[in-house]
Amino acid sequence: MRIAPYEISQLVYIRAITPIHVGAGRGERVDLPVERDGFGLPTIPASGIKGAIRERFPDHYKTLLFGSKSAAGCFTPLDGILVAMPARSLRGVWMLITSPLSLRRLRTYAELSGQKQMSGDFLSMKLPEENEIIIGQDGESKFGINGKILLNEEYLLSIRRDDLSQLAKYLNLPEPDRLGLVDDTVFKQIVNTSLLTRARVRLESKTKTVETGGLWTEEDVPAEARFITCFLYAPSREEQKTAEEIQKIVEKTVFADGGGYLILGGHETVGRGLVKLEKVV
Repeated sequence: MRIAPYEISQLVYIRAITPIHVGAGRGERVDLPVERDGFGLPTIPASGIKGAIRERFPDHYKTLLFGSKSAAGCFTPLDGILVAMPARSLRGVWMLITSPLSLRRLRTYAELSGQKQMSGDFLSMKLPEENEIIIGQDGESKFGINGKILLNEEYLLSIRRDDLSQLAKYLNLPEPDRLGLVDDTVFKQIVNTSLLTRARVRLESKTKTVETGGLWTEEDVPAEARFITCFLYAPSREEQKTAEEIQKIVEKTVFADGGGYLILGGHETVGRGLVKLEKVV
């Protein structure tokens, strides 16, 4: 699908390798909460994705790709939308949970990027009730206890089995039995109780004691969370480059050697923010 002035749109998953903190300033319950979208779910703003990618490029590419005060760039990512969140499971340690809302938003990005094999109806099955979780055919033997699954120590959900293999494939999940589909209301509650809250301190350089006002709390999205974004590419008339050439320039750097690793949120010095970008082809 062409979106003026962009001629190419590319679907990209963002998988959290370590906990990530893309912050939203000061909060009430937590000093530094993660950014949330209009649905109250964690999100990765396009500006954060763009800024992290921008740092990977030498200066002579930055104006071409990211623009200047007088000209727009040829590369634009969209916001990272949460599509699946890891949750603690009483049996099997953890599951990856998604919801109808997340899948509808995934489908919107898939249609935008022309991924026809993903733009069909993910949700042709009967959707889960508020007290249900839909899992794959073999998931009950790994995570179930007497026909139920307990998530995050407080959400006891009745099991309904269905074929989720195709959905797991869409989500780039290597373990389809670990996937669960829950009601939107339950999903939001599970997301909120899956987020990590950490206390951090700042020390006086000389005394190595906590400085005044040097104690605060931060919220992190846990490792294994999945977001989806869309990379948009436009041609450059000034440098006579096609959208395909712009895409190759970005991919050569961002996905160098098949890696696709990126630091988001600026917390790399404390071992956070590492994500892996995975192209949907």
